[in-house]
Amino acid sequence: MNEANLNLAVRRETGRAVPATLLAPVNGQDEREQSSSANIFEILLRRKWLMLGIFLAVAACGAAYTLLQPRIYSATALVMINPNPDQVVPEKQALSGARADAAMVDSQIEVLKSPAMAARLASNLNLAADPEWNPDLPKKSGWFSGVTGGQNPAPAAHQSQAAPINPSMTPGQKATAEALAVPDAVVDTVDQAINIRRRGLSWVIEVSANAGSGAEASQMANGLASAYLKSLAEARYDDADKANQWLKDRLAELRAEVEQKQAAVQTYRAKSNMLTTQGSSLVEQQVAQVQSALLATRAEYAQKQAEHTELLNIGEKGLTVASNNGQTDALRDLRAKQAEMAQRLADLQTRYGANHPTLQQAKEEKAAIDKQVQQEMQRVISRSKADADAVGARLRTQEAQLASLHEDLVGNNFSQVRLNALETDAEAARSVYESFLQRYHEVARQGNLAAVEARFLSPARIPPVPSSPHFLLNGALTVAAAGVLAVLFALLAEQFRKTIESTEEVEQRVGARALVAVPALRRRDMRRLPSRNRNPASYLLTKRMSPFTEAFRVLHASIVLSNRPQSKVVAVTSAMPGEGKTTLSLGLARVAAIGGQKVIIVDCDIRMRSLNKVLDIDPQEGIQQVLNGELSWKDAVGCDAGSGAHVLPAAGQSPSKDVFGSGAMESLIAELAEEYDLVVLDCAPIFAVAETRLIASLADTVVVAARAHHTSSRALAGALAQLELAGARVLGVALNRVDAKNGRRSFYDGLYYSKAFSGYYAREA
Repeated sequence: MNEANLNLAVRRETGRAVPATLLAPVNGQDEREQSSSANIFEILLRRKWLMLGIFLAVAACGAAYTLLQPRIYSATALVMINPNPDQVVPEKQALSGARADAAMVDSQIEVLKSPAMAARLASNLNLAADPEWNPDLPKKSGWFSGVTGGQNPAPAAHQSQAAPINPSMTPGQKATAEALAVPDAVVDTVDQAINIRRRGLSWVIEVSANAGSGAEASQMANGLASAYLKSLAEARYDDADKANQWLKDRLAELRAEVEQKQAAVQTYRAKSNMLTTQGSSLVEQQVAQVQSALLATRAEYAQKQAEHTELLNIGEKGLTVASNNGQTDALRDLRAKQAEMAQRLADLQTRYGANHPTLQQAKEEKAAIDKQVQQEMQRVISRSKADADAVGARLRTQEAQLASLHEDLVGNNFSQVRLNALETDAEAARSVYESFLQRYHEVARQGNLAAVEARFLSPARIPPVPSSPHFLLNGALTVAAAGVLAVLFALLAEQFRKTIESTEEVEQRVGARALVAVPALRRRDMRRLPSRNRNPASYLLTKRMSPFTEAFRVLHASIVLSNRPQSKVVAVTSAMPGEGKTTLSLGLARVAAIGGQKVIIVDCDIRMRSLNKVLDIDPQEGIQQVLNGELSWKDAVGCDAGSGAHVLPAAGQSPSKDVFGSGAMESLIAELAEEYDLVVLDCAPIFAVAETRLIASLADTVVVAARAHHTSSRALAGALAQLELAGARVLGVALNRVDAKNGRRSFYDGLYYSKAFSGYYAREA
């Protein structure tokens, strides 16, 4: 790796810089872009228990809902809106006069859905006496009959008040009065059991009813259709009777109103002298004549002005030639003399000298002729101005006359507005009167022969099987909903996950090199060890050919084969406590010692002294006394009996001063590096104490421990950034306690857990 790559940094989710030396190498486009379907499969596999729990819970709720639903039967009757009912008189004379279009069909559907029709159905079938439809009555005996305790509930707080029935009522009024006697609770229950809809784009309406039995459902559907058809006939009869009486009274009022308004029109016309000839008033005719003359005068005035302007331009320039419009006989003669004199003068100039008397006389005659021409031009210009002024005076006279006529016309127009209003009122009154008169004769001829605009197309049959619940449909919907919710919750759980689970995620989410994945030990593996040595470091000594021990060999090989000049001093730390750094340090030291190297592990976590707990020792002298100069490190070093590695523990109370900030620690590390092949520094977590940064900067390489399913990616990235600021040389991340059964692991993680390699570890695993 070149020096330029050492200075590169990437930003991860914490926003802090991570050194480029920690980045995992890029092995190709197919490693950077993984299949999204494979990633989703891994997520679902990892969250399988969550998905299974949600699936079973939703499925159980759906099954319980389906089984507890009451059996409902549905029956459907067909009613057709008659587009062309048979009528004695033509349709245009019928009482309604409406064609059966989409709007009319929708209107009839709303009529069928109305509470009034539900009330009529309940009244006709006496549903108020049935506990199934009247919630105020005690329920029939059954599974849930004990809820009411067998007592009649209190009557409803609100019920419709029925109107009194008398013999003078029409059939429609009597049916309405009977429907009003039905309680509101019964009407609401019946209305919820009725379903009305249009069949496609046809004129056929489906009247469906739901009930606890097939016979009752059929009876309700047919009863509602019959009540609807009967209500149409009653409405037509009532409307015809009311219309006849009302039209008769209204015609007398309209006749008097028409006569009154026509008389008002004639009176106002005579009062305002609104005389007309040939369809228009006299003032309008005069305005038209004056406007026509004014247009001609304006054109003539413009022409005179143009001629005068042209003559003025000719006169100002001193020209002697004018257009034909400005020439007079005298001017024409003077121009002829002027041309003749000019020719004679030219001839004399060729024959005589400039001072010859004859030539001088000719010049004087020519000057006299030129003066006469100019004088004649002035007379022509004066005459053209006089002509233009005369036409202009006539133009102003006509404009004044037109303005006066306009004032008269405005006055007439105001009067005409009032007259038009009176005529409009009179015409409208007359039109209304004629329309009512025609309508009166139509209704009188229609009488009681009005055809009903709907008919019974098909009665409802008794359904053989219930329509609800639909077990197959409910089951399919429940399974689909349970599957969707299970997948959704799994994806959401994965989305909100912040921890690291695999070496692949170390590289992708943090941007650091993943050195090794240490598998998690199961409880049954630990139970095989003696009770006082049941810890991962002891398992490593007992099961030296297990996948767990092999992971530490891989970590040791990664340190040895790193591209640094030397990696004798290795500092092991973590971002947070409880991530397995002490186990990682001790395991690394033991593997190296078993392999024949001279190894020492130094407990630099003098506050927690976790190494003492793992080794089950209680030393009285340790690294604190060595750094304080109280004794030599050789006097404080012990030996790990299981592996042969040397141990420099932490002993006594935590010091009150910073023992790592002095040069003693640097000297100690230098001496240990000369004496041992590998020096492992078990440091405190990065975010716990500041001394870890100092120790890490003195080491040849740093390994950061992280715990699968526990370490936050933000914390790990922050720890790497802090090490970079301290100048530490970080080799990579070692991931602890990787679950071999977890679906989320990279190919490298799975090498040690694959069945293909089980033979390598079966004897001692």
